[in-house]
Amino acid sequence: MHSRLFIYDKLSGLIFLVDSDAAVSRFLKRLASTSETSDIFLYAENGSQIRTLGLKQLELDFGLRRRFSFRFIIAENSHPIIAEDFWSDLD
Repeated sequence: MHSRLFIYDKLSGLIFLVDSDAAVSRFLKRLASTSETSDIFLYAENGSQIRTLGLKQLELDFGLRRRFSFRFIIAENSHPIIAEDFWSDLD
């Protein structure tokens, strides 16, 4: 059985998937105001390529008595994803 954890950002109103198996955090291409492309690809667990489109800096408020500032990779996803790199970057 697979369980998923989602966390709500009060500032943007977005719901982020917390993915402990993912290495890098990602933001949704459709919500990013960029048309640039990148030669960097991510790879899904099934081996398929995920095209990236640059970076997006966000300030996040999950109701934890502090805000978090983090730079996400812009990519095609069904949800914005918080991954291992987010947690390892905390002060």
